[in-house]
Amino acid sequence: MGVELDFPEEEFGEALAYQTGSVLIVDDDPLVLMALEQTIKKEGHDIITAQNGEEAVKILREKVIAVILCDQRMPNMTGTEVMQHAIELQPDAVRIILTGNSDEKTAIEAINKGNVSQFLIKPWDDNQLRQALQNGIEQYKLIQQNRSLQALLLEKHKALASSHASLRRDLQLGAMIHETLLLGSVPKSIDGVLMDATTIPSEEIDGDFYDFYNPAPGILDVVIGDVMGKGIPAAVVGTAVKTQLIRFATPVSKSKIYDKLNAWKEDLLTPWQILSKVHKEIAEKLIRLEYFVCLFYARFNFDKRTFSFVDCGSAKPIHYQYKKKKSRVLKGQNFPLGMVEKDTYEDKKIQFDECDFFVFYSDGVTESRSPSGELYGPSRLQEIIEKNADLSATDLVNVIKKSVVEFAEKSHFDDDLTLIVVKVDENIPNHSAKLMQARFSSDLSQLKAVRDFVDKACKKTPGNAELLANELQLVVDEAFVNIVEHSYKNNPKATIIIQVSYNENGIVFELSDQGPSFDPSEVIEPSLAGDRDGGFGWHIIRSVADQIAYVSKQNEDGWNHLRIYKQYHFGEEVMEIFHKEEEDTLIVTLESETLDAKDAPDFKQKVIDLITANNLRNLIFDLRNLKFIDSSGLGSFLAVLRVVNSQSGDLKLANMSKTVRTMFELVSMHKIFEIYATTEDALKSVSSKNSEAIKS
Repeated sequence: MGVELDFPEEEFGEALAYQTGSVLIVDDDPLVLMALEQTIKKEGHDIITAQNGEEAVKILREKVIAVILCDQRMPNMTGTEVMQHAIELQPDAVRIILTGNSDEKTAIEAINKGNVSQFLIKPWDDNQLRQALQNGIEQYKLIQQNRSLQALLLEKHKALASSHASLRRDLQLGAMIHETLLLGSVPKSIDGVLMDATTIPSEEIDGDFYDFYNPAPGILDVVIGDVMGKGIPAAVVGTAVKTQLIRFATPVSKSKIYDKLNAWKEDLLTPWQILSKVHKEIAEKLIRLEYFVCLFYARFNFDKRTFSFVDCGSAKPIHYQYKKKKSRVLKGQNFPLGMVEKDTYEDKKIQFDECDFFVFYSDGVTESRSPSGELYGPSRLQEIIEKNADLSATDLVNVIKKSVVEFAEKSHFDDDLTLIVVKVDENIPNHSAKLMQARFSSDLSQLKAVRDFVDKACKKTPGNAELLANELQLVVDEAFVNIVEHSYKNNPKATIIIQVSYNENGIVFELSDQGPSFDPSEVIEPSLAGDRDGGFGWHIIRSVADQIAYVSKQNEDGWNHLRIYKQYHFGEEVMEIFHKEEEDTLIVTLESETLDAKDAPDFKQKVIDLITANNLRNLIFDLRNLKFIDSSGLGSFLAVLRVVNSQSGDLKLANMSKTVRTMFELVSMHKIFEIYATTEDALKSVSSKNSEAIKS
């Protein structure tokens, strides 16, 4: 404007001052209360604890609370009842309920009624808990800032008529509001997406806003809005709408849902659900203030290659289809927010491909006029886009911006000019493969299903997936058997959860159970002398895994977590045996590909019965078909070896695969058994020993 504004920044900072508030933790279990406090205090929050609802209500009357974390099940006063008191006493506090799976419905109903902000399921994940608290604190700060800001704006607005100096302060304040609260920041790193945004502010204070949300891996939401009106009131309205959008678009706590096509995924609100909830919160107020807001809410699902959007009377974005070398305008049919008291929002969905891109813009772009009064218009914008489709997102933003400025022949406009370009990379990572989860009953009959799950998870990895699967099938098999036999004591009604996650260098399997905890450092080492069957399971896990972490449960109803990490490698069936007698030697061939804890007892007994029935001392195992063996299988060989040795006989192994040989070497059992390349070689060795015995 060419006028030097005199508005000290410290005055704006003082106006936005707020009480930070404390974190109130409420739980009747002292151990849970201590565990929550220890987890949260690492983040530097001011923490207050209460062991019942009555104590919590007393604290709410006396101290400023930012976030309330409250257990649902408590005697005398439930968590939701505590939250009802909190609404009356401290309505700005963010309210989080801790609930078990059985109370999840109650928590959801409380959220729908507005009594609770969100909920976390027990057992909680520490990282999710800390993130929930951090997001809650930020939400509380935003509410306090908004309240302080509205008070400041009202004060400044009243002084406008009496003081030209106040007018200049208001103009500067409006610019600060627009820059700090209404304009979002472009996410720095979302795999497979290139994007940029720019804004040329108008000469007047405006209510245009935009933002980006990344509510889950593989999901990007973009919103661009325009408040109908000018000045500080429009900026305040834009801030209020954006606050509500943040509330529903970025939930603090999300539950997970399962279906056969998508496995476990975040249960997110859809774009139309988000707009419906925002409408419910703010539409009546906007109508009373005689303001309405045009906006466009879009969601990219990069795993499914879908683009969902709700158009509420906004400027129409443009989708450039790279394969067709043409663009199209995206249109919806919803009223702007605040135009009607009751509204039903509908979203539309389209598909997109690699290298497609989307251009979002405010009407300040298409409604810019040349000195002669000609409109820039959407057709000219599409032409610029199609001519420059091969440019990067940043370069395309700059080309469009330059085109509008040159067309209007001025650097300042009557309306804000906002441009956003989101360009899809040619190699979009598939985030749906980043997490897998399954539940198993605590029963050895589940072992094949567990190994199949491990194999499926490993097939998604880079490098030598087959080798990785072989190793991790063994490790997870051993861990599962240990939980079944030692933690749950073979209780088939118990549950074991196996979750898989991937990172850049390796894969993590996490097994969770609710049995008694144990100290891994106290596990007894196995005997390599052949005098004991057990003890190899934990030894195998430590030998194969690159890293192991064990987190014991914090309370009786909690979960133990065993995390097994393995780096990527770059560069079943009923046990059946076949036997025959040759040269006074029993030759046993394993017909099955696996010998695990489920089959080992039956296999051991069958072989011992064969030795007894045939009255033979010497035994050769033909292992040509065996592809997998766990510690129970290794123990069965040791048991048979002791029987053969007690009869002064010989036991030899032949035709062992490379995978099974690796297993024997991992636990040094290749030093106990004689291993031969072929059955013929093993038979010759037996014959040679027999001849030497006869000569002697």
